[in-house]
Amino acid sequence: MSLSVNLGPARSEVYVGGRLRGRTPLIGEISCRNGQPLKLEIVPKQGAAQRVDGVCHPGTWRVTETTGETK
Repeated sequence: MSLSVNLGPARSEVYVGGRLRGRTPLIGEISCRNGQPLKLEIVPKQGAAQRVDGVCHPGTWRVTETTGETK
């Protein structure tokens, strides 16, 4: 599944399932089973972490600043 994260301050660490996947803004790929629950965490250098829950599905999981939602 493709992953696109544009949430939180630039260069925040992005974790999926507890594994570091990169830094914001992030475009990448993750391996998961269709229907599998996913937990994403954005950890800035300063301030509180942001957590987003999602579900694995074909296509792209987009987490954005403007919507605050996943698609």
